[in-house]
Amino acid sequence: MNRPTNCFRDFNPNRIGGHREHWIDVLTGRNTDAAYPASITPPGAGGKFTPGGAVLSHPGNTFLCHLSPGTLAHRAMAEFQRLLLELPSARYCTPLPQASFHMTVFCGVSGDPLGTDGWPSGLAADASLRVVNDCFMSRLEGLTLPGPFTVNATCPREGFVLHLEPRDRASHDALWSCRDKLRDLTGLDRADHDDYGFHVSLAYLTAHMPVDIADRHLRDVEEIFAALSPDMQDIQLGPVEFCSFETMHHFEPLMVIPQQPVTSC
Repeated sequence: MNRPTNCFRDFNPNRIGGHREHWIDVLTGRNTDAAYPASITPPGAGGKFTPGGAVLSHPGNTFLCHLSPGTLAHRAMAEFQRLLLELPSARYCTPLPQASFHMTVFCGVSGDPLGTDGWPSGLAADASLRVVNDCFMSRLEGLTLPGPFTVNATCPREGFVLHLEPRDRASHDALWSCRDKLRDLTGLDRADHDDYGFHVSLAYLTAHMPVDIADRHLRDVEEIFAALSPDMQDIQLGPVEFCSFETMHHFEPLMVIPQQPVTSC
């Protein structure tokens, strides 16, 4: 069976973000020796959540678009999360606050210690988050980004994340132009620049599932997605916000970057 593509730069509005066997691997951890899923560690070991689902300090900054509460898409995603938490597999996850639902456009620095997943050029390796934030704010001065852009939810991935694809060529080009410009201006050239897919996270997987639970989980979330996906199409996003955070439960906007309209979104 084919694995999901690792590059999202091509325009493919119907991409589904992966295949069942890949997500079984993710949910069960059967191809890894790691004790816990990604981002899950005991306190003090650099993760975002504990195996019990408690939120951990994981500071950083990021560039994202919040989903506005009260919109059709936000209500549908909140309902998806509610139904997800009623499944037998819910004990294997920890939910994210609905107010924090967002789509990341470009990842900044993060981690404990800070910068474990990349570091901007021109900054001392021991710079604090406040120093990095101030530097980025200075580098972003006068910037405008293309937008708004429109995206569609195309699949539930492993069930805790909704995969998003730009609806049309104009939105695709605008989003990738945003990501490229932010890389160039921040001086942060991340290894996952081309293969970090657009998505909305609803929860984090906190423990590996047995295969039978994972299989049922995927069937359940596929049914939920099929029922709710019509309300998660033509989602207009923007503008991009530069945010700072201390945990995965809240992203505080420091700057809203003005948009330069694009056509045909």
